[in-house]
Amino acid sequence: MSGNEASWSEIDEAVVSQIRAALANGEGQGAVEELKILQARLRELQQTGEVPPHPAEVYDQQVDRAIRRILRGAEVIQQQGRSNALADFLVQYRGHQVYVETKWRSDTTRPFRGSTLRRLLDGLEAGAARLLIVVNIPSITPEASEIVNDALGRWGRIVTWRNSQDDAALSEALNALLAD
Repeated sequence: MSGNEASWSEIDEAVVSQIRAALANGEGQGAVEELKILQARLRELQQTGEVPPHPAEVYDQQVDRAIRRILRGAEVIQQQGRSNALADFLVQYRGHQVYVETKWRSDTTRPFRGSTLRRLLDGLEAGAARLLIVVNIPSITPEASEIVNDALGRWGRIVTWRNSQDDAALSEALNALLAD
């Protein structure tokens, strides 16, 4: 890489070192989990020559399938590129549209606080945009809900969706945002 050489064992040791440092510095379970995910993905790359998708990518795919299952005939457009200023999906259904932003976290024991939403909300048209934030975390803080409510009122929602058992909550939120 760029004129430098590294062995897989050196790469693995670097990741293990970072995991130890994160644990020693008390950086929290989320940071440690992300490093462990990176380690597993690098090991699979070494063994297969292919990088497996990140769990956040898999979550996006699952949410996409859930929306299509719930809103048969909906057009679900995945945004190109990743940015905190753009929602992940645009859902068009029966003449209405709603933006959908997914928030996957490896540490599901900590509540969703909404700290990454400001840029996205700033980029939406005030009074015209509808936004659904879909999180894999069962606990959502009142502050997160207030951030969305202050920006969008009834046209913004946060819902927990982890798998098809949460389809009813996802369906209720989508239908409320797609109503006239």
